[in-house]
Order: sequence, then structure tokens, then C-alpha cells
Amino acid sequence: MDCFQASVNSLVWATRSGVEYLLTGDSNGSVQLWQVNEDGDQLAVSLSWSSTSSQLNLAGASVQGVQGLSSVNVQLVKQRGAVGEPVLKG
Repeated sequence: MDCFQASVNSLVWATRSGVEYLLTGDSNGSVQLWQVNEDGDQLAVSLSWSSTSSQLNLAGASVQGVQGLSSVNVQLVKQRGAVGEPVLKG
């Protein structure tokens, strides 16, 4: 992956619904979400999402019905512009 304009300082691997993802964070504050795919005996990655800001901006993002957020999580996402009502942890 030769697309970084700053040094990568964080990596997280995740599997969701059988799909492998790699999340990278770099020194300029950008975050990228990569989908990892098998291509024969090689692995290929494709960019699924990217931020170009060092600030969390959730303007217009819906959290309607989202489960598992704490009251602190809800306060943060609402402060950053998210809309809707999540289901709070019990």
C-alpha cells in the first residue's frame, strides 16, 4: 500500500460478517478503512472509507437505534453532529 502521505502509527484488524478489514491511522490524523480481499494466492486491499480531518465530524450521521453505546458515547457523537436516538446500554 503506497498511498500514505504520512507515517502509519496505528493498525487494527477486524472481521465483520465474514469480511476482513484493516483500519490504519497515520501521523497527520487521517484514518483509512481498507477491505482485504483474496486474489488468488495474494491479498489485495481496496479503500472503503477515509477521513482527511484530524477532528471527529459526524454531521448528519444517523445513530438511530444503534445499540451498545454508553451515555458518554452518546454525548460525544451528538456533540459531533450525529442525529437520531440510540438504544442506551442497560
